[in-house]
Amino acid sequence: MEIIRFLRRMGYKPDSHLSAKQEADVVAFSALIEQMLLPALLHTFWVDPQNYVELIRPWYGASMGFPYNLFLPYLNRRKVISRLEFSVGRLPFITIKETEAQIYRNARECLNLLSHQLGKQDYYFGNLPSTLDAVVFAHLAPLLRAPLLGRTLQLHLKALPNLCRHCSRMLDCCFPTLSAEGGSRPEREQMDANLQKLTELVNKESNLIEKMDGNLRANSKSSGQGKSSQQVPPDISTNGPTPTAGH
Repeated sequence: MEIIRFLRRMGYKPDSHLSAKQEADVVAFSALIEQMLLPALLHTFWVDPQNYVELIRPWYGASMGFPYNLFLPYLNRRKVISRLEFSVGRLPFITIKETEAQIYRNARECLNLLSHQLGKQDYYFGNLPSTLDAVVFAHLAPLLRAPLLGRTLQLHLKALPNLCRHCSRMLDCCFPTLSAEGGSRPEREQMDANLQKLTELVNKESNLIEKMDGNLRANSKSSGQGKSSQQVPPDISTNGPTPTAGH
């Protein structure tokens, strides 16, 4: 949404062909996506253990050098978790599983509403794309195309064919050099192999750092204990002359 506001300030108006009611619908559905769909997307990519360890951490870490790739993904994950806790809220008597279930229920409901609103149209408001089409595509395309392991939300999206066709249509319109199917089979296999190697490398580096940290802590602790054992308390009988009787 920040990009859209920036473009509007610069004079670009992708919704100039819309009526006042349609512009209001754009605002309403965009807010709905941010409130109901975005939390589930964040959870899918950053909180789900399988997706984070096998996909997001290697991909995110690949764009930065050592040692930042070892801890920045973790810090970003903590930020996402804090954001979800703040935006969704969790009452003391509601478990984490119940909170996650509510997040995904909201997301499925949002996807169903978006699918119903789109219907059989190419775009949400006729034959030309609008801001809403861009917002929907930005949220759904990564979910649709990413090789996720935790696929709860992805499978629900794939069960809504008009939304899948909408993503492919927007991809062909705005990014014609990319295939809607994610490239040829050999290319996908090579990408999967590279991702697997990258995942193994990052996991090995993370384990090595944890092992080194554990060794340093153990050595520091044993060194402290050795120093304390070498300190002998002073013997009062050896300090100064022995007092004699009569003094």
